[in-house]
Amino acid sequence: MKVVSVEAFALLAEPIGERYWGARAWSSSGAALGTYPVQARRRYAYSATIDTVLVRVETADGVIGWGECKAPVAARVTAALVTELLTPLVVGTSVDEITVTWERMYAAMRVRGHDSGFWLEAIAGVDIALWDAWGHTLGVPVHRLLGGAFRTAVPVYASGIPAAPPGWTCRWPWTRWPTGTGRWSSCAPARCTSCNPTCAVPAGSPRRCGSPRSPTRSARRPPRT
Repeated sequence: MKVVSVEAFALLAEPIGERYWGARAWSSSGAALGTYPVQARRRYAYSATIDTVLVRVETADGVIGWGECKAPVAARVTAALVTELLTPLVVGTSVDEITVTWERMYAAMRVRGHDSGFWLEAIAGVDIALWDAWGHTLGVPVHRLLGGAFRTAVPVYASGIPAAPPGWTCRWPWTRWPTGTGRWSSCAPARCTSCNPTCAVPAGSPRRCGSPRSPTRSARRPPRT
């Protein structure tokens, strides 16, 4: 179960349709005042592409594990951290000692004060790949290794992506969420009504009803439109 190789792949994809909506308001080339989303005083760095980093680990038994690093900007930087700094720490370790490996990865740059940001994003991708490899080695899903699953399905939402093209209809049944949950609704051509029957968000708008981060928000005040 010894790890014999670790590889990182930086992926940069051209966005489909509009640019990431946060970049349109919060980057150095953001939108003018009066547009949506509201322009922020601060300016943040955004990539012109949709970026991520995949991590592939292989054991001496030929087992492959895959992980993904959160790499919203400068994906090649995250990939370089995996290749140049983390790989030497991980190769030769055993996939059944993931906690020990994680602690060693995390501590490797502590002397320089690097304990967040790109460093943690790189560690996360390797960590996920190791868990995946261990699960494949034992022939069990990762949730079994972590102590079991409380549920068999998890609701998800899309966050921070460009608005859907005009006329596009969501293929996920968001409308199953009850009124008042604050969940995001579908991007139906006419208007969305899943969280507020009176909502009039136009098709293709970057705006959404309610807030997926606060399920009780709509109970406290009307959802934003």
